[in-house]
Amino acid sequence: MSSPSFEERYERGFGSTGQSSIEGPQPSAMPPLPTPHVFKPAPLADQLAATTERLTPKVTVYVRKGASDQERRISFTRPPDVLASEWLERDIALDGNQALFSVMGYWEEESKEWNYDHPFCPEGRFSKAGTLPQALAEAEKALIAFLAEHGYAVEFA
Repeated sequence: MSSPSFEERYERGFGSTGQSSIEGPQPSAMPPLPTPHVFKPAPLADQLAATTERLTPKVTVYVRKGASDQERRISFTRPPDVLASEWLERDIALDGNQALFSVMGYWEEESKEWNYDHPFCPEGRFSKAGTLPQALAEAEKALIAFLAEHGYAVEFA
């Protein structure tokens, strides 16, 4: 028995149509390749906002319960380029690299209402916020504004 010739092997392998006898999809039956993804950059304003947010130094602020139910203590790492005198002028205590202050409620017998004291009181020394959460929000907003003036964003932990 002689071995088949090249032509015979070719005919068995590909047949007369030129198609492979190998099962599975043939190159001509393959789906077209997907079109490449076209990169569309975000608008410039979005890019700048993302970059600014990423590059703006952040100060992490911690709020903790104080010695009484009407006190909350706010502490944060003191930004290095804000002078100690600026904090002390606002009655914000310094403890190493930390700055801290309290939002404290006082019952005023004469008016029969709570007054709150914090370094950012809009009405002088006492705030007429009404409740501790309102006074705390008032102090936090003022701290955010103060730090934003110095180029810092605030995160609450």
